[in-house]
Amino acid sequence: MSTKDIEYEEPKDDPTYHVDEEHKYEYRTGTSGDYDYNYDVVGHNDNGDEVSGNVTMNGKHGNGTITTPDGDEVEVDAEWIDYGKLKATDDDGNEYELEAE
Repeated sequence: MSTKDIEYEEPKDDPTYHVDEEHKYEYRTGTSGDYDYNYDVVGHNDNGDEVSGNVTMNGKHGNGTITTPDGDEVEVDAEWIDYGKLKATDDDGNEYELEAE
């Protein structure tokens, strides 16, 4: 069993946890060639309202949570669309344009 198969209560408990101040990600976990990167994100919804949140990406895709202007937390699936830019979609089909901080 690899560390990737184990779910840790806190990411910092994962023995592969790594922080690097030179890159945009908050932290990464995993092994060479199979890293998960975690990012704080900001952006807007379809109506132009500001949203913020956090996503974990592995390759081009990932998932996370966005906080809406109403304070609701929404689970989203995310995809890189450009350098530092993501498109996220929630279960209701709402889209969010996001940037990694």
